[in-house]
Amino acid sequence: MSVLSLPFAPLSHTGDVDGALAAADRCLHGQLRIGSQRHFYMEPQTAVATPEEGGRMNVISSCQGCDQVLWAVAEVLQLRHNQVHVSSRRVGGGFGGKVRCLEAQGMLSGV
Repeated sequence: MSVLSLPFAPLSHTGDVDGALAAADRCLHGQLRIGSQRHFYMEPQTAVATPEEGGRMNVISSCQGCDQVLWAVAEVLQLRHNQVHVSSRRVGGGFGGKVRCLEAQGMLSGV
């Protein structure tokens, strides 16, 4: 579908920014500097853990390193590695940003 043939009008709001700032009780001024960002991906970092029969744990994680999440969950829950199953439905656009740092989500979801 072409953008020009959308069945609705795009939202746009206009107003008097200078007037609103002049009428405000408080107005903050300053600068915010943000350093470079190596990874920024749209998918949230999440994990869902489901207890299974026999004391096993099934974890669905939004990671690129399922083995790292598996080891972390097994350690926290004091399970053998073969008692934890970790899968990732799909990961797109992570470009390596979801290889590490998702162990915490997996461990928390398991607890």
